[in-house]
Amino acid sequence: MTLKQKLLTALLVLLSQFAFSQIINALKLKDKKNYVEKNLFFIDTLITFSQNIRYDEPLVFDDAYSQILSFTILDTLKAKEKRELNLSTDSTIIKPLFILKTAWPSDPGVKYSITGLLRIVSWTNAKIEITFDVSVLTTKRNHIFNYNGKRSFMKSEDFNTLFSPAK
Repeated sequence: MTLKQKLLTALLVLLSQFAFSQIINALKLKDKKNYVEKNLFFIDTLITFSQNIRYDEPLVFDDAYSQILSFTILDTLKAKEKRELNLSTDSTIIKPLFILKTAWPSDPGVKYSITGLLRIVSWTNAKIEITFDVSVLTTKRNHIFNYNGKRSFMKSEDFNTLFSPAK
């Protein structure tokens, strides 16, 4: 197979992945019924800011799930200096993680690819404001979660508060 054929094949595989994908605007889910969003950051030896979007329909058994998008700042000084972080090229500064938690056993074959940019709007000891232009692509279920917009992350002393019900 020639290089041209290999590139064309790779392009067709990628296009088919997107053509049959369900695109979800993750930052607008909080406006829908039965969705709640929490945005917190934690400081251990590193700074991690996380967003938990939780769905739970009252009186329905086993429907609840959470999609958690987290970013760990590996180099605080460089992150504050750059302000705009590319998830593909700034891997020594920031590490993304996506988790989908459900009542059902997870499929070990599902992998997530996280790409895009984060812009640090402001950063204090109590709050971090971020503008997202991030996409999460699932490799097996054909979902694309788009995170486009601004969010504020409030400091929390306890990581478990990310999973507690919203008040």
